[in-house]
Order: sequence, then structure tokens, then C-alpha cells
Amino acid sequence: MNPNPLDHPRRYDWHGLFFPDDFEICWAGPVDGPTADSKWCCVGSTDGRSYLMKIVGPPHHFGILDEPAQFPGKSKEAINGIAESEGRLAVSTRSEMLTSDGVGRQGIIPIGAHGVEAMPGGRFVAACGPLGLTLIAGGRSGVFTETYKSMAGGQPRYVYRAVPLPQQSGLDVIACACRGEGILFFTRNTATGKVRFLSMKYPGVDVVDVCVVRHGDQVLPIALGRDGMLITLPDPLAGGRGLSMKWDEPRGVAFRLLASQGHLFVLTSREFFAFPQLGELLVKNAVTPGYRPPMIIGPPIEDVVDICLLSDNIIAMIRTDENRLAFAYIDQLVSLMESRVESYGSPDRPLQAPERTWEDAADVSPQLVKMV
Repeated sequence: MNPNPLDHPRRYDWHGLFFPDDFEICWAGPVDGPTADSKWCCVGSTDGRSYLMKIVGPPHHFGILDEPAQFPGKSKEAINGIAESEGRLAVSTRSEMLTSDGVGRQGIIPIGAHGVEAMPGGRFVAACGPLGLTLIAGGRSGVFTETYKSMAGGQPRYVYRAVPLPQQSGLDVIACACRGEGILFFTRNTATGKVRFLSMKYPGVDVVDVCVVRHGDQVLPIALGRDGMLITLPDPLAGGRGLSMKWDEPRGVAFRLLASQGHLFVLTSREFFAFPQLGELLVKNAVTPGYRPPMIIGPPIEDVVDICLLSDNIIAMIRTDENRLAFAYIDQLVSLMESRVESYGSPDRPLQAPERTWEDAADVSPQLVKMV
């Protein structure tokens, strides 16, 4: 049995960030990113509290505010998302969301979500399960929310994850993971306000996550199937079927996909994987038939509940053992993990063209949330 390089004293050690026993970590992420300029990140607890941390880099890594902030909602549920856009803040739980205007006023949105992401212009988008997508935008009198639902066979598609993409052709575009219903693209004309959904269902694929790979000005959304399949998503306006890759053998149930610095990271119920430069190759369309990208196996994941990016160069594992974040600097981690390279499945395996369905979204009246 090969020793894990991360357990070897001459290999890269993950750093540990410990929290008080009464602060049970369940979420972590950047407040202003993740980008190379990210300066702040947050960790959230199972009872609705959060610590704000300043990223200062090695050797001290983080500066932590003295006391955690309490989510002011009624539920006191676990935080599952925090995002910032142009001075405004949004926090999500499964029962409700909080929005803040940056000058002390707050509003409670009575809609639960799986997470919240920042959009340009002080706006946010939240994945709200069977309710669909909720868009949040600030105004002088308060915050306006719009919730859009996509239907399939008379039932709403379950929006599990939502990631904004750059605007194109005057459209806001959001890519969504919809579990057994595949991928859903949300588009809204910024001039007319017209909203449309594009559903792309891949037979037999349960889509659990989606992320965005960036390389220069190029952007590529990639989806993750529960069975570990990676799918590059075609431009929703241009068509196409995308490219798929899959493990040769199952290695647990996949549920998280991250991208940073051209690398891809996947967490399953059994293992943590890194795919050096695979994201960059995919976004450049430089993957040739028969190419088998290297797959790096990370440290043991006992007691790991999730992985997250704290900046474009810091990846972290949320661990329930000892109530801590185990974090690593991506550039160092990838270079020192290279001795554990294994072969990944071939990217040219057939991928059946998705079932593509366009639908016009029903008009939605904005709901005003008062700020106090």
C-alpha cells in the first residue's frame, strides 16, 4: 500500500484552523471572490453564526474577528452560503435568507436556499430547490426578489446549485445543477427583462454540482455527475453536446466540484481528487481524443463534510473531527502531490446528445423586502 504523501514529513502538510467547541463548522467560502485579490472569507456554523476572517497569507494565514456574528433570522439554521456584491451581503440557510445593504440595514427573505452566489451590480442568485431560482437585487426602499420556476412533466425542476456566468449578447446567464433533470440554463434579457430556461437532460446522469473554469477571458462551465462524470457544458446559445469524462472505476459518490488556477478538484464520499491543469486544457479546447488526464489522490477524508475555496490559491476541507478547517495553498499542494498521479478515464467516451428544451418563464412580480 502506497503511503499518502500528505502524511509524509517531507511532503506538504495541510494547515489546521481550529474553532471553539460551541461553533460547529458547516460552511466556508470567500466573501469577495474567489480571486487573486480576495482579502476576506467566512466560516458558518450549524446554528447560524459566522466568523469573518482576513486572508493575510503565510505564516499567519488568517486574522479572525474576536466574536462570531449571529444570523438574525428566526430559524437559527445552518449557514450554507455567504456572498458579497458591491458592498451588499447575502446569507442563506435552508429556511430563509438575509440581505444587508452595507450601511447597517438588513432584511429577511422568507425563502430557503441551498446556497447564494454574487452577481454583478449588487445582485445575487440563490438555488431554491423546487421553488427554482431566486434573484435578489437592492434598491433604495429595500431589496427586491424574483423567483422563477422551470417545469418538467408538470413538476418543478429541482435547482440544487446555481452559478452565474458572464453576460453574453445582452443576457444574464446562470448555469444550474438540477439532479436527475440535468442542467438548466437561466437567461434574462437585460434590456427587456424577458426570461427563458434551457433544459439539457443527459440520460442517466444525476447532476449534483456545476462550477466555472476561467482562463484569461475564456470561461467554461463544467458539471459533475453523482457517479463522478465530468461534463463540459456547451454554449447555451450555440448548441452542441459537450465532452464527458468518467472514472474507470467508481470511487464513492461525487458531490462537490471546484475549479481554480486551471485545476479541478472533486470530493466524493470516499476520496478527494485533484486534476492538474485539466480545467485549463478543457477551456482551451486542447483535450485530444484518447487523452487520459492525471488524477491525484489527496489525503484521507474521514470526517470531511465538504471542500471549498477561500481564495483562488487556498482550498479547504471542512472537518468534523476537532472542529476545524484543514486548508492548503493550491500551487504548493498540486506540485507536491504529483508523486501520487494515477490515470483517469478517457475523455472521448460517447456522450449522448442532451435533450434540449427551451421554455419561456412566466412573468414574475418582484417582491419587496423591507430593510431595517
